[in-house]
Amino acid sequence: MSDKIKTDGVGMAGGTEFKTVTMDYVKPARVEAMTLSDQALGAVMMALQRSLMEQSDIVPVLKGFEFVNSEHGLTVRNPPVVNQPERHTFVGIEEEDDGGAVFQAYVDDLP
Repeated sequence: MSDKIKTDGVGMAGGTEFKTVTMDYVKPARVEAMTLSDQALGAVMMALQRSLMEQSDIVPVLKGFEFVNSEHGLTVRNPPVVNQPERHTFVGIEEEDDGGAVFQAYVDDLP
């Protein structure tokens, strides 16, 4: 928006005083589309997991994210920390789950 605002006049209509105003329109700068990196997507998923585990509101966590643009897309500078409960293995059953690319990118970018 421009700083150029001027009052054109004052009038009355139906017993109410009004002012007519003219404002100069400034076309906004070109905005580039941005995407979330795998790390940022992992941060969102971890925030959701944490809110479900703690039965808490996810909104403050999401609003608190500090995004940084990187070559892979937007990354979260301050991702949430989720304490994982102990992993249980059962006799005769081997657990093998790499967590997927999104989770791995999240883990790789942790400080």
